Amino acid sequence: MNTRSQGSVRRLLQDNVYMILALAAAAVTAWLVFQFLDGVQQRAQMVIAARDLPEHTRLEASHLKVVNIEAASRHPQGYSKKEDLIGSFLLQRVFSGEPMLKGKISSSDRYSSVLGQIEKDRRAMFVPAPPARGAGGLIRPRQKVDLIFVPNEQKTGEGTAKIFLQNALVLDLRNDRGQSLSESDRESGFAGVLLSVTPAEAEKIAYALENGHVYVAVAGFEPQTVATSGAGLPAVMSEYGGIKNRDGKGGRP
Repeated sequence: MNTRSQGSVRRLLQDNVYMILALAAAAVTAWLVFQFLDGVQQRAQMVIAARDLPEHTRLEASHLKVVNIEAASRHPQGYSKKEDLIGSFLLQRVFSGEPMLKGKISSSDRYSSVLGQIEKDRRAMFVPAPPARGAGGLIRPRQKVDLIFVPNEQKTGEGTAKIFLQNALVLDLRNDRGQSLSESDRESGFAGVLLSVTPAEAEKIAYALENGHVYVAVAGFEPQTVATSGAGLPAVMSEYGGIKNRDGKGGRP
């Protein structure tokens, strides 16, 4: 073989080697990418407790941590984002590193969400209010209402109606089965309202319910506290009925 032929063979081998090496490198790269993507597909995020948290804790970002786990081991009721939990309340104690599950969070149940709205110095109290005494069914959660007490004169010796609580926050409405009232229930009326009150106000409400009738008046979006003196027969009749006329004189007009 002459020198020219030997050079051609050498160049051909070199070109093939470079091609083989390039193909091998491409194959290795493709395999590594496949392994990486396969690993990513098998991973998932899950929110866990960053530290021990007692029952009824209002969740903040610092209470939570997001970790990567195998997708197959992720609990179906788990959370993947902190934002879905912030502001909710824990229904039971959790320990550091424990997954945050929907059954432990107040947002998964309307009843527990209502409890989460109660401030530390207040209580939730139920006031029975059939439509005739509850603004005709106009009441909705988050509205403000006043309570009017009409005493049983045989029990109390007094018959004067009086607003004794103003601007109470409605937490929820309840039907006669003690369940949160749905929109479909409103046509059949409702059993009463769940109010946010102070302990002293709760005592007044209990007394009023035991010794007369309680009516609910709905306030507007910007309610003001208004002083009242109560209304008995003289007050009711003073304008149009017969005890006093507008000029202050007695007798019927």
